Amino acid sequence: MPLPRIIEKILLSDLGRLGGAKYYLQVAVECCVDVANHMIARQNWRAPKSHGDSFVILVENGVIPADFVLTTRQMVGMRNRLVHLYWEVDAETVYETLQSNLADFERFEESVQAYLRRTGAIQE
Repeated sequence: MPLPRIIEKILLSDLGRLGGAKYYLQVAVECCVDVANHMIARQNWRAPKSHGDSFVILVENGVIPADFVLTTRQMVGMRNRLVHLYWEVDAETVYETLQSNLADFERFEESVQAYLRRTGAIQE
């Protein structure tokens, strides 16, 4: 669901809120990476070479669909820009990411939960 236009104006004009949005976006991606790495370690799958590779390993093992790996790697790319090239991430980019990509986190969560149900790790 798109954010109301008033949210865009508030976000773009308030450095505190913008900073909070950047931080929580970074943390959300890091949570996905942490989940991926926990699953990899727990299942004793091959060690990832990078954060992005963690998601490739999840594809290799049937946790997330192959058509989703590019999206997850783009999530890592955004996280890397927020952490290492923060001066290049402007308010409009953050707003657009929030507008267009929040469902990616839900898709990741749903994929992981579906895998855990399939393997009997969690039950309904």
